[in-house]
Amino acid sequence: MHMNMEQAIKELQDAMVVMAHLEKRQTEVLKQHARMIETHDAYLEELQEFRRRTDQNLAEITDKLNGLIGSLRISLRILPTHRRNTR
Repeated sequence: MHMNMEQAIKELQDAMVVMAHLEKRQTEVLKQHARMIETHDAYLEELQEFRRRTDQNLAEITDKLNGLIGSLRISLRILPTHRRNTR
């Protein structure tokens, strides 16, 4: 009976060592996931800022193109008829 008790204690000790190792590994994995989430959030913020700047640039380009098109239409109306049909 004494041998069975020693064996049971040894098995419990071994199980506790394994559990401690698993807990340590799980803690490392959770820390790694937290860093990944932080990196991902920072990437999303950069992406949103890039998109905002791109949308702003496209709006400015659109305004400039519309202005050029308007100027070209005015210029074409001002030109004499014989210059428009030079083909």
